[in-house]
Amino acid sequence: MIKDGIGADLVLDSYSASYGTVTHVKAGKGKMGATIVTWTIGDPTVCTDYTLELTVHTGLNPQGKQEYTSPGPHCLNSGPVVYFAYDGTLYTLKGPSITVTAVAPSP
Repeated sequence: MIKDGIGADLVLDSYSASYGTVTHVKAGKGKMGATIVTWTIGDPTVCTDYTLELTVHTGLNPQGKQEYTSPGPHCLNSGPVVYFAYDGTLYTLKGPSITVTAVAPSP
């Protein structure tokens, strides 16, 4: 299982997983809570790549301004946490920082 939070400044539009199931819930109250995305792969096959693609758009912060105002890469957070069991022991592995790429809207 892989779990990560998408900050309240981003809105989850869609997701596509190559395998497994994806769930998402709002953490917090109202529209300003982060979205917690959980991807459950199950028993993965060794040496097989699995992908999860999330599509988000920037929301408005409480002052009515968008967080990401210039195109390009932006650091989203400190990275996902992977939970897995091997031989009856539960392990936790922290992944690298997640980056989003902001694109300019089409004219």
